[in-house]
Amino acid sequence: MPRVDYNGLIADVREEDLEAGIDSLRQCSRQERRQILKSVEKALDQALKFTASCKADLSEQQRRDIANDIGIWFAGEMLAGRAEQYKQAVQ
Repeated sequence: MPRVDYNGLIADVREEDLEAGIDSLRQCSRQERRQILKSVEKALDQALKFTASCKADLSEQQRRDIANDIGIWFAGEMLAGRAEQYKQAVQ
């Protein structure tokens, strides 16, 4: 299970979720894939703007949504061959 860092947002991405994300993105056209990843990056960038107190108040579902978005984004990075730089050492 890779630990993935998106500009300071960190999530543990399950291998089966990562494989499913890669499979889903592969089935999309290049344009569809770009649109999906652009939307995911926009959502993640919004999450980065949360203040520390706001982050503490996130619901469990909101945290899962952010983690899922990180997983989708990472699947896109894997398809593009840029994934290794975003993996964090699991401590």
